[in-house]
Amino acid sequence: MKKMISALMAAILTTAVVTPFHSQAASPIKIIIDGKELVTDQAPLITGGRTFVPLRGIFEALDASVLWNNSTKTVTAYKDGTTVVLKLGANKATINSQTVYLDAPAVSKNGRTLVPLRFVSESLGQNVEWQPASSRVVISTANGGNPTQNDVGSAPYVGVRTSGQTGTGSDVTVSFARPANPANISGYRIFIVKEANASSFTYEKALTVNASNYTLVAAVNSDPSVNLTAQTRDADGNTLVAGASYRAFVLSVGRTGGYALSASSSAFTLSGLSVAAVSNLALRDAGDYGDGRDLSVSFTRPGNDANISGYRVFIVKTSNASSFSLSAANATSSSYYTAVGKSGSSTLNVTLNAGSRDTSGDLIRNGVSYTAFVLSVSNQSLYANKLSSPSAALTLNTVNTAPVVNWLNDVSDYGDGRDLQINFTRSADESKVAYYRIFVVKSGNAGSFSLNSANSVSSGRYYDVGKTGNSSISTILPSNMKDVQGSAVTTGVSYRVFVMAVSNNPSLYPNLLSAPSSLLTLNNNAITAVSNLQVADTADYGDGRDLRVSFNRAANESGVSGYRVFVVKAGDAGSFNVNLAGSLSSSYYTSVSKTGGNLSLNLNSYTRSVDGAAVTKGQSYRVYVLTMGIGGNNVLSSPSASITLTDNLTIGAASHLQVSDRGDAGNASDLNVSFNRAANETNISSYRIMVVKASEASSFTLAKANKVTSSYYKQVSPVGRDISINLDNGQRTVNGDIIQNGTSYQVFVLSVGGSGYSGSNALSAASPAITLTNNLTLLPATEVTAAVNADNPDRLDVSFKKSETENLIAEYRILVVPAERGTFTQSEASAVEKRGYLSTGKDGDTVRGTATVDITGADLQAGAGYRVYVLAVSNGSTHAPDVLSAPSEPVTLPAATTADPSTAQGQEQSPATSGSVPAAPADNTL
Repeated sequence: MKKMISALMAAILTTAVVTPFHSQAASPIKIIIDGKELVTDQAPLITGGRTFVPLRGIFEALDASVLWNNSTKTVTAYKDGTTVVLKLGANKATINSQTVYLDAPAVSKNGRTLVPLRFVSESLGQNVEWQPASSRVVISTANGGNPTQNDVGSAPYVGVRTSGQTGTGSDVTVSFARPANPANISGYRIFIVKEANASSFTYEKALTVNASNYTLVAAVNSDPSVNLTAQTRDADGNTLVAGASYRAFVLSVGRTGGYALSASSSAFTLSGLSVAAVSNLALRDAGDYGDGRDLSVSFTRPGNDANISGYRVFIVKTSNASSFSLSAANATSSSYYTAVGKSGSSTLNVTLNAGSRDTSGDLIRNGVSYTAFVLSVSNQSLYANKLSSPSAALTLNTVNTAPVVNWLNDVSDYGDGRDLQINFTRSADESKVAYYRIFVVKSGNAGSFSLNSANSVSSGRYYDVGKTGNSSISTILPSNMKDVQGSAVTTGVSYRVFVMAVSNNPSLYPNLLSAPSSLLTLNNNAITAVSNLQVADTADYGDGRDLRVSFNRAANESGVSGYRVFVVKAGDAGSFNVNLAGSLSSSYYTSVSKTGGNLSLNLNSYTRSVDGAAVTKGQSYRVYVLTMGIGGNNVLSSPSASITLTDNLTIGAASHLQVSDRGDAGNASDLNVSFNRAANETNISSYRIMVVKASEASSFTLAKANKVTSSYYKQVSPVGRDISINLDNGQRTVNGDIIQNGTSYQVFVLSVGGSGYSGSNALSAASPAITLTNNLTLLPATEVTAAVNADNPDRLDVSFKKSETENLIAEYRILVVPAERGTFTQSEASAVEKRGYLSTGKDGDTVRGTATVDITGADLQAGAGYRVYVLAVSNGSTHAPDVLSAPSEPVTLPAATTADPSTAQGQEQSPATSGSVPAAPADNTL
């Protein structure tokens, strides 16, 4: 029906103004319907640039039933549920009771009714084409010609425009031209196809695509232009992403089952917002330590780094550089890159340290080719990080290298240097090294200990170690070992250790000093088991990731190399011991490094119990932790409490979300939201009610809901039942806009997990759209009374009780209606001109006024009867109409009298009363 009326209005607006009939077509006009010429006894006419045809002949040729009512000069046509009523000479018609206006009314010619051709055909839903060269009007019906697949045309053009930088389908607008025969089309399907698959995307493949992987478009009377959404998927079912290349196709769907596939659009690629990358990235060999201290990195920061929090420098083996990407950089552990803060300088420089590692976790060393990358790190959620181009490759040379301290251990309890064991990696080229010298430095002095300091240390305050030819050297210091300040090495003092390679030819090769070791404080306590071992089920993956293990570290970690976590089936726990724990391979435990503090971790998805079975839900387990002593003296903890993993942490979304307009405050307090609570509220701490503009609701996701600030949602606690609540006056949309009348909104409810819950929150589906309006009903004035004025019998005194909704009323109008008039309606009352009513303001509970004219503006007449109404006029704050009171009781003005002058003076008359007429004197005249 909408299509029919739209076509009709288009025809009306594009035709010339009709002039009176005065000429017939210069050439006979033929009317062709579905290929057959229509023969009638009245030829078509052209006047004012418009073709008029005999109504009955056309209607019946289009299979419409036609009725003519001669008395009303009205024709009525029926076809396929459509009713068209057209009156001769009228400038309007009705289609299914909806009025449409014409600028050329139907007329009579030679006893036949002629009507505008385009109105008749398009009002019945047909296609009309004027062919001036052959003076033919061609009408094609929806069923003419038995449509087949060949009658379904393909879209001749498909175009794609990208705007925005969200990197999703919401950036994409697809436009296409309708086929030449759009009447045969019931709708269209838009397919987004990866460019790599576009050449093989055929008509047959299009028909096999799941409905969730294309966008359905209704047939309209113009070339469609469709905005896709963030949830739009390609034909393979994958969400559209930034950086990928796509093409668009359109499938025309015929009304009788045929299809036609368009050619593809041009290729397009989505882009996303990101911060800028650094430039001029360079590597330099800045030393001869044989470790990260030799490697210097410089780069130029972006011109605008307001959205950048800092930079990360990655050293990648050149053999792996071609596969190092933004996603790999984002996933790299902080142990394997160097963070660099922002600076006011345009060029930033950083020299790595002895412990620096490449992205595969290996220490930086000589003889390996490296390539550097720098990641610009965004400080805005809207912007992605940006990876630089790679630097040129660099291999550190091996002229001379310093030793590297690998670890220190507290191996005994003598309380002197014999408790301290050191392991270090020798210099790469020992041909220049005579021996190694070990220095013990109090931790407070280690920061200022340099090669010059080492060369100046007095004998007796270091310990020399000869070369062994091995790549690493381990040694325990002597009992008389002193630190570089001359104090004996002892317990309770924190130390760092340095190793110097002493040159065998100082005039040619300098001594080389290592970086400082890690911190070590000697003590006399043997290693102990961990304590306070706890286990918890914190997720619902159904594997080791659900199992969180936490424990207090060993009381003294100086002799501890690390910990191992073992998961044991509860039935096997009784036979698990320290010897069995020490014999198991790394596939059956989780290694945990020391941190200096107590530890807590979730295990991995591939974690297995000690019998080799994967950790899974439904099985009861106990957990042990083995403290690993540096000297091989391991200690096993007591078992944890038993635990069985279950699916107990998921939370559900609210459902059956409904919204209604419950007030007229013009803000969020008018909006009532009701929803069914989640099926299981055990892990839900609250619900957050969020209002989203309907135009933005399709792209509102769980990720966006989680980021909404608390000022922009209403929080509701679970109450054990479904919830219905009005929002607060000050609540805003999720973007911070005021909620007000006239804007379409949709509402979402976010289920929020409580403390201890580590899973995802759950977002409801959107509510129906709602637009707040002022929709209250006005109440009328009551107890309307009228009486003849005692002093002026040609006037009426009126009183009434004010409306109970007076806050919605601008004024009252007192309307005096002649008694002989029948019904008097609100619409008639609202139409009364100003001269026909008495306006009165709001004046207490009872309002009074004196009326002198009736609703026509005429003075009230003696001897005439009247009823009085009061119209309460809306102040416009609601959409409710004015409201009319019930009438007063009838009242009649007294008839006019002519008094005897000799007796009139001082004569007292009885006042007239409401609803009665005083008796007139016998000589009464008008």
